[in-house]
Amino acid sequence: MNDPNLLVRTMLIIHVLGGIVALCAGPAAMVAKKGGKAHRLSGKIYFWAMFAIFVTAIGVLFYRPNTFLLVVSIFSFYAALTGYRVLFRKRPERQPASRFDWASAILMAAAGAGFVTWGVAVMAGWTSFGVPASADIRGLPAAFPMLSVAFGLASLRFAGADIYGFLRPDPRRNGWWFIHMLRMLTGYIGTVTAFTAQQVSPHMPPEWSWLAWALPTLIGLPGIYLWMRFYRQRFAAGHQAARVGAAS
Repeated sequence: MNDPNLLVRTMLIIHVLGGIVALCAGPAAMVAKKGGKAHRLSGKIYFWAMFAIFVTAIGVLFYRPNTFLLVVSIFSFYAALTGYRVLFRKRPERQPASRFDWASAILMAAAGAGFVTWGVAVMAGWTSFGVPASADIRGLPAAFPMLSVAFGLASLRFAGADIYGFLRPDPRRNGWWFIHMLRMLTGYIGTVTAFTAQQVSPHMPPEWSWLAWALPTLIGLPGIYLWMRFYRQRFAAGHQAARVGAAS
């Protein structure tokens, strides 16, 4: 395939199709019975769709640089990757982190630091490198560097938590469950954010277009918190019932 334009169009088609699949498979995994066949299948489809999104995004960036796409793609895929990989480390005393896990976390920490540095540098006026020509569309001139800082800090938080967990694994039997939920759902928020920012925001009135950037996070993060609290209470109640049964 010698035509760069044809190559880019092909990658964009795969990227869009991967996004559609991920946006559909994510909710399917959320509502399916946890641990059931439907949950596992939709979760695998979601992960590999995220992989396709990530690979094609990186490919497109060689021809059409877009720092926002780079930041969101790396962050969302790392969240999905670590949410998937933790399933292979449910018992860290017998299934320690692999070299791949360590390398992924270290690279993510470096990427997160780069995202923060770039965002701060752009907002401070030190550079305009990597700022898309459309960055001032719909009255959002600071959106790209601000999002870069936000996603960069979240990336550093995730990578730091992973490295700490590799060194000092969570002793809770269900610790992996909460990492899995948090990362998969966070990756989904990143994917929705990319979709709404690219496809919805340009069609909204300028004074309301910021909602397309903010709503996925404003809705998603409280939702993740409530969902995780529900399962913490559920697991705690189950453990309490088991202790009472053992004592009686």
